[in-house]
Amino acid sequence: IAGSLSGVLLLLCAYGIGQGHHIALLGSLATALGLGARFLKTWLQRHRVMPDLLMILFSAATLLACGAVLFTR
Repeated sequence: IAGSLSGVLLLLCAYGIGQGHHIALLGSLATALGLGARFLKTWLQRHRVMPDLLMILFSAATLLACGAVLFTR
């Protein structure tokens, strides 16, 4: 359930970013930060590549991309 909600939220944020809405970038940042923190906690305990490390890398990429867009505006 949490994965589906996060996915839908990120899809809505992607649509909003495409439409030029500033709040969608913030929503993406918040979602990526939450997912990254959750999977980092699990990765520190188990050191599994799938799905923990992969999600940490995707979250970091999202944080960098959205952060770069926010700071260049």
